[in-house]
Parts: sequence; structure tokens; C-alpha cells
Amino acid sequence: VAVPFASVHDESGTRATGVGDVGLGWKRVLFASRNSIVSGQGEIVFPVGNADRGLGSGVTTFAAFASAAQILPAASFVQFQIGTDQPTSTDEVPRTLFWRAAVGKSFREEAGLGRLWSPMFEVVSDHDFIAGAATNIDVVPQFQVTLNRRQHVRVNVGLEIPATNAAGRPKQLVFYALWDWFDGGLF
Repeated sequence: VAVPFASVHDESGTRATGVGDVGLGWKRVLFASRNSIVSGQGEIVFPVGNADRGLGSGVTTFAAFASAAQILPAASFVQFQIGTDQPTSTDEVPRTLFWRAAVGKSFREEAGLGRLWSPMFEVVSDHDFIAGAATNIDVVPQFQVTLNRRQHVRVNVGLEIPATNAAGRPKQLVFYALWDWFDGGLF
């Protein structure tokens, strides 16, 4: 379940704050070993955000992606994701292709039984399937930390910085929280 919350400014400087379009997805591991994983996800995104205020798309969208991750020596890692968004109305919202790649290193407390600290650097790209569309590329330095000893509740904060087509695309503070409820309660 993805429930985005945003605060955006329009051209006049007016701020809109609220919940964006809500996504409901299913992710499945396709391959896993001790040091690597490949998975796929399908998702439907419902247009509950206010599109007129920049908080949603205004159309139902189907999305799919594949992702892979590899643990590297010295507690380092690399992750990659590629996917597409397929809206029900391309008159209002274009189809897109996106990819993301991240590299980072984790630092463990208490011989691996305490918090896990993971600074990382990510490159994010998207391209609309419309004639003459430019490919947007952003860089995202970020930091993820587990909130408990079991390490199944995590938060991440980063700064998304446009690297291409920067005009009209401001820097954005990004944040997420993850809870793997299979491994235990929130607290």
C-alpha cells in the first residue's frame, strides 16, 4: 500500500498539501539467494489525490516493475528497478518508463543486532511516451535507518535533485517509512 503525502507549489507560489493518488500493489520474489534477490510487482493506483492542485494524476493507472539487488563485499549493496506506468487515459496522463539505481553501504550496531544505518546514492530517471518528451534524470543522496533491533521498521530521508531538465523541476525532500509486518508489530 502506498499513500503519498506531498506539499507542492504552483506557478503563482500557492502551496497545496495533502494525500496523493493511493496505490495498492502485490510484490513477489522471483529469485533469491543469500546475497541477491529479483522481484516483480504489479500495482493499481487510484486517483484519490486532487489533480487540480498537483496532488494526483486524475486517472487510474496500472504499474509494473522488476527489481534486483545484490549485496557486495564490505556490507555494500547495489539495487536496480525498471518499470512502467500505464494510465487508463493517455489523453490526460502519458505512459511512462522509469528506472532507478542505488548504491550504498550499511553500518551495523552491536554486532548486527542493533540499528542498521545505510547511507546511499540513487539515480532516478523517467521518460514519458509522447513525441519530443525529454528524459528526466535526478540524483538522490539519502539515508536509511532501522528504528528497532529487529530491523523490520525503517525510515529513509533524502534530497531529490534534478540533474537534467531542471527548469520547473525543484529539489524535493523525500521520505518514506517501511514496516515488514510479517516480522513483528510496529512497536
